[in-house]
Amino acid sequence: MASSANSRLVWCTVERVGRISPENKEKYERYFKACRKVNKFKTTYTVYYGILKQFMCFLAIYHDNIDVYSDDFMLNGADIMTDFLDFCQDTLHNHTSAINTKVAAVKSFFNWSVEKGYIQKSPFEMREIKLHYPKEAGPISPSYYLTEEQVAKIRYNLEVDENFDMQDQLLFELAYDSANCIGVLESLSLEKLDMENSMFVGIKEKRGKVIDVVFSEKTAELLKKWMSLRKNGFDYLTIDSPFITYYGKKYVPMARGAIHRRIRKYGKTIGIDNLRSESLRKSRLSNIFAVTGDMLTEQQRKKMEKEQLAVAPGGDTQGFVDAIEQKMDIRDRVAKLRKEREKAGEMNGDKA
Repeated sequence: MASSANSRLVWCTVERVGRISPENKEKYERYFKACRKVNKFKTTYTVYYGILKQFMCFLAIYHDNIDVYSDDFMLNGADIMTDFLDFCQDTLHNHTSAINTKVAAVKSFFNWSVEKGYIQKSPFEMREIKLHYPKEAGPISPSYYLTEEQVAKIRYNLEVDENFDMQDQLLFELAYDSANCIGVLESLSLEKLDMENSMFVGIKEKRGKVIDVVFSEKTAELLKKWMSLRKNGFDYLTIDSPFITYYGKKYVPMARGAIHRRIRKYGKTIGIDNLRSESLRKSRLSNIFAVTGDMLTEQQRKKMEKEQLAVAPGGDTQGFVDAIEQKMDIRDRVAKLRKEREKAGEMNGDKA
């Protein structure tokens, strides 16, 4: 619990709290004042107050300050809550006990809102949120290390299944290919796209770090085709993000919650119900060694991912350039070795 509390304090900065809409702030303040007056368990509601503030910050940053009493929230509240729990796990690294406390706190707020007549029913009544986590404290979600065969199967399914489109193929390739966290995927900008070198340059990462996101030739081709489709339809390339979604009767950049949901759907095509971006990242690192057979390459890649190839402004510029060149070299080596293995397989098949 101590670690999750510290994460909450660090994440709920004054700047982020200031981004909560006045309407949502008034709602959770009203709830806290009412509960504090009538309930003797003051400590519980003090904890709940901090959780609700964190929840409202999350809505402000990742769901465009959606009003918690609005029709949109009533319709999508269960999905938004699932996104929040994913955020608590992936970004705040909360354990099971902390996650379950947050579920109780948010549900308590909406139950109180129903009791006072502010809403007719809780957004969680129509679709109960079930946490498939063990009751004991500890990490709440397993990591899946996909094999190259499983990755190939997902690629095939995304290509032939009519429930998926080109954007799904692109999202999967970028998430797996670049081996970056979901925060980086959400921050990608077409303005910072260097198509000639197959990379996004100067993407801001956590704690103010700046990285370059390198991707493969196949991903580059998908990105070109997707941008061409968007240029002649969808948002007509008016949105700077490579990923878009239709929300609130308009196209908007795809937020982290929508990315989470899509990646989970990709996993379900091969029987994995809870595939996450972190699993794709770890799988990519593991499969580099499987393809190259070069343990040093794998160690270098892990080190680069840990450091996120990041150099703060005014830092070691040459070190940054060297790191990017190393990342590009690994990408090119893996692509070359994979092509050689595929060619060798075709030759063996011909002999057979």
